[in-house]
Amino acid sequence: GSTQRPVGSTQRPVGSTQRPLGSTRIHSASSRLHSASSRIHSASTRIHSASTRIHSASTRIHSASSRIHSASSRLHSASTRIHSASSRIHSAFNRLHSASSRIHSASTRIHSASSRLHSASSRIHSASTRIHSASTRIHS
Repeated sequence: GSTQRPVGSTQRPVGSTQRPLGSTRIHSASSRLHSASSRIHSASTRIHSASTRIHSASTRIHSASSRIHSASSRLHSASTRIHSASSRIHSAFNRLHSASSRIHSASTRIHSASSRLHSASSRIHSASTRIHSASTRIHS
């Protein structure tokens, strides 16, 4: 699928310093791969940064929910005169805490996956940089 020189096209004069055509194509492909890898790595870094912020916010929410849940438990045990109302509040806080735990667990999994993606992207980018450097040396 690559564009090839037509037969009889202008060629470099005999005896001039020539680069193998394959080396030029490899260098071009390496440059495109390196550029794509850089873009992927940049996007992965942004995703990882956003995931870290989301994870941090989720941790703070989960911590606040735990404190609310603990306070709600103490309120529930102490409020015998308003037991019925306190039970409804306690049940609502239990549901809130359960939902917060699920959100926090999902956020942790997303953050872990993002970390693995970022690590893989870093390795790909590093390999691409080495390939590009080697290709540049060969090309020149």
